Amino acid sequence: MLPERTLTLPPVKYAAGKGLFFSEILQVDGDNAKIALLLPPRYRGHEYELVAIYGLTDVRDTGLLAAWAWFKSVLGFKTKIPAS
Repeated sequence: MLPERTLTLPPVKYAAGKGLFFSEILQVDGDNAKIALLLPPRYRGHEYELVAIYGLTDVRDTGLLAAWAWFKSVLGFKTKIPAS
């Protein structure tokens, strides 16, 4: 329906962001990460495959998932580390 689009990203480190509703590609600079682009909802749940295919550094929780993980850690609940 629409013409194909391509996007060339600068050569820096990237990670996959796992959100509650959307996945993201994050530009990583040490412990800081900023959103490079949002992915369509069909990518949700496939973040580990994106890491393997595109050679991204890791998968990080973003948005509400990151806030929930922080809240659980403050209350003293242990978080489960995902198998990579």
